[in-house]
Amino acid sequence: MSSSFERIVDYLQDCIVSDGVNSVKGSGLRSIYARLFSAKTTKPKNEMVEDLAAFYADERSVLALWESLKPMDKELVAASVQFNGRSHRPTFRDIAQKHGFSPSPPKRFPYLEEDFAPLDFLNIIAEADPASKAILLFPGGKEFPPFILSILKGVVPPFVFEYGEFKPSDKNVVISRQDRLSDFAEIVKFCAAEKVKVNLDNHFVAKAKLVKAREVIGFDDVGDDGSGGFCDIRDVAGGFRTVVAQPLFAIMLNCGLLDADPEDRLVKPGKSSMDLLSLPLEEQAKLACQYYLMDLGICESRYLAGVGVPDGERLVWWTEARRKVANLLKTCPVDRFVPFEDFEKYMRIFNGDFISRLLDAPIVLRYNDGFRNYFRPASWDYCHVHFLRVILSFFSAVGAVDVAYKEKVNYLTNAGNFDSDGVSMCLGVGGLRLTELGAWIFGLTESFLAPPTEGEEILDSLVVNDDFSVIVGYGQKRIQREIFLRKFFTPLPAEVGSVAFKIDLPGVTRAYAQGVPPKKIVEYLEEEGGRPLPEAVADAFAVWKEKTGRITLRSVTLLETDDKELLDMFCGMEALRKYLGAPIKNAAVVREDKKKSVKAVLEKNGWHVRDDD
Repeated sequence: MSSSFERIVDYLQDCIVSDGVNSVKGSGLRSIYARLFSAKTTKPKNEMVEDLAAFYADERSVLALWESLKPMDKELVAASVQFNGRSHRPTFRDIAQKHGFSPSPPKRFPYLEEDFAPLDFLNIIAEADPASKAILLFPGGKEFPPFILSILKGVVPPFVFEYGEFKPSDKNVVISRQDRLSDFAEIVKFCAAEKVKVNLDNHFVAKAKLVKAREVIGFDDVGDDGSGGFCDIRDVAGGFRTVVAQPLFAIMLNCGLLDADPEDRLVKPGKSSMDLLSLPLEEQAKLACQYYLMDLGICESRYLAGVGVPDGERLVWWTEARRKVANLLKTCPVDRFVPFEDFEKYMRIFNGDFISRLLDAPIVLRYNDGFRNYFRPASWDYCHVHFLRVILSFFSAVGAVDVAYKEKVNYLTNAGNFDSDGVSMCLGVGGLRLTELGAWIFGLTESFLAPPTEGEEILDSLVVNDDFSVIVGYGQKRIQREIFLRKFFTPLPAEVGSVAFKIDLPGVTRAYAQGVPPKKIVEYLEEEGGRPLPEAVADAFAVWKEKTGRITLRSVTLLETDDKELLDMFCGMEALRKYLGAPIKNAAVVREDKKKSVKAVLEKNGWHVRDDD
């Protein structure tokens, strides 16, 4: 007995003998048996299963049934085959109407309607023709049998994704970030200069810092004012309501461009940021996107108001949901805006409840009427579609997708901002565009070269001048060079396309205090600049090196006597000798309250003081 036959037997054993309440009429095993073999039977279930399994195991029998279907029935079944056995009520109703049949309206309330209900098209077929042979292909009556689906996939052509055209208008805010890849480096630099704190649980950065980052760096962003309207990010109802700044920080914390101190929560350049920023801009974006696709630390539910996950967001396999969105993006035309409705429809058809089926417990939607809370099971319109928008915003942050946002979209939340229909409003998506960068990131094209940022010339250079200035050109290494030099030296005015710093004694002193001696600075400047330092600068560093490592300030406890002979006596006592160090040479006692003053005077005179306190 073949394994495929055994699988068919196992499947049929789970089917009901007579029609069930939730199955299509006429799909019980006894009804199927009577129609296939043109005879009623009183055989027990096991015998019927053996006969039916033999029929369905013969591919020729299944194909003969397929060929005998009426045009409308065949087109409906073919559509479900193309949808991988799933249903989409609007598509099936359109097919039926094209063939001159108008199905009865849904019996359930529209807001409870799930357009991807299993085998819904069979109800249309049964209503149009109860004797249709299409039902014989579905002995279980509740799902597309896998052994039938695999056979029909061999004769039904694959589904062709067809997207309309979307033209953004003045009612949309378009976020396009393919040409803003240098923002990765700019945010690293921003966090090196600013005291940015992050919530370690959800990657949220304070709104004030998001605003300042946007102002300093200059990227476009848009926020939700809490009632579904567009607003500046300084006016958003919460930091998670920004479509660029917050996702961008989260992605960079996720991929190692930024790190957060677990104690003070301060964000700083990541340990691997220098290596990552030395990559071409497009490689940085691809790496950030790949980390987002595989990381479990980012929880999309935290970016949605009114959505809760009872068992905790970190138990959700978010990566699977992101990959499903990424896979569908591959079906979009490159560099052309398409309506979000088309993309959402295909996501709904092929993935359906792509979030809630990743959970052990259902997602619930929380809202209130001003008096008490209510909980609603997750559905597509009130839940899954909003997760889809959040995931698109993350892909947009790395430049893989351009998004045209629209305002005042119905969304039931717990915010209490209800319109006349009792439904809250939020930002929505009007259209989206897979960028050339996104096509490369998702493997649709073999190469992509990021264009230079507007107003910047790609000059990967570092030049040390006779006047002790260091000029850093805008190249791939610009940011890591700038971060290194900015920690010690004073910035100078510079021409467009470069940044400059002044090498001086205070800067060298600051570097030494942070564990970077003059010798290391010389090595860094010569290696990055590719040439020896100018004579005047080299001479200055030689003087500074001579004054390095020769003075130490440390706190000690002294055994002090009023004459040397008494001290020698104590040092000679066997009971004390093991507790005493060697007599201090070349040392002077410093009053504890004047230690900083002594250090300042020495450094002012060019001496680099090691503080071992």
